[in-house]
Amino acid sequence: MLFSVLWLALSAPAWAADGDEVQIWTEAGIKADLPKHFELSLSEQLRVIPGQGVFAEELLTDLALSYSDWKHLELSLGYRYGLLELGGQDAGRTQRLHLDVDTDWKAGPVRLDGRVRYQRRAPWTDENPKHTLRLKVGVRPRVKWDAVPYASLEPWKRFGDPGLQKLRGEVGVRYSQKHWGAKVYYRPEFPISDPSDPRNHIIGVSFSGAVDLD
Repeated sequence: MLFSVLWLALSAPAWAADGDEVQIWTEAGIKADLPKHFELSLSEQLRVIPGQGVFAEELLTDLALSYSDWKHLELSLGYRYGLLELGGQDAGRTQRLHLDVDTDWKAGPVRLDGRVRYQRRAPWTDENPKHTLRLKVGVRPRVKWDAVPYASLEPWKRFGDPGLQKLRGEVGVRYSQKHWGAKVYYRPEFPISDPSDPRNHIIGVSFSGAVDLD
């Protein structure tokens, strides 16, 4: 599975159709276990979009506070600040608030994961915010491996627009140790409400550390 994801990452520019967009995402973050079942996380993500002679990059900073005192449920509130550059020039700033409800269940040889997310995304000036509901469903094997494959599907619904906005899939591998972890993945995105939007092929890798402050 890991080699399949790496093959997708290396070959995506070659097999992507005309009009498709290939993006490279890299992320590093840290999580801290807090008292009273709370967790605080901070991450930095760089998205690079090479193509059509223009080099674009987006730098995203995420801060989130999670709470879990239930067996199958976790709540999370997060804030994102984003900075977009085109060809080295400042092309705008964005901000996003989100509220997540996460769950997971055992189902025979696999574990099912679910997430409902409401997000409010807007320019830094807070003009014309966009409200979106996302529903993510995933599956992974119930195995005691350090590296575990997974897959998920996530439709996006933007309030005020007819139908779904887009559909995002994901296949990847998570590698976990006691105080750190890593993930490599491939995410195809298919536009639905506006077929003229490009299909996205996202290749990503992320690293995270963990500290216990409880």
